[in-house]
Amino acid sequence: MIARIGNVIYWTATGVAMLWGLYVWFLAADIFFFHPTNRQLSENVFNVLALAVPAPIIWVVGRAAKYILAGK
Repeated sequence: MIARIGNVIYWTATGVAMLWGLYVWFLAADIFFFHPTNRQLSENVFNVLALAVPAPIIWVVGRAAKYILAGK
């Protein structure tokens, strides 16, 4: 039972990380391709990178839950 919970947490975290990554990708496309002159480039790069950090962290937390609870 606990192994199934680990797998559910892993797949949920993976899905959330994928959605977050897509959100950041579309945000970056909007900022850099559709509105490139609205702010300075360095500010835009910082904002996109700051938003991109949580996706791998969320995935790693899910992976750790799968490793700890499911032993995989």
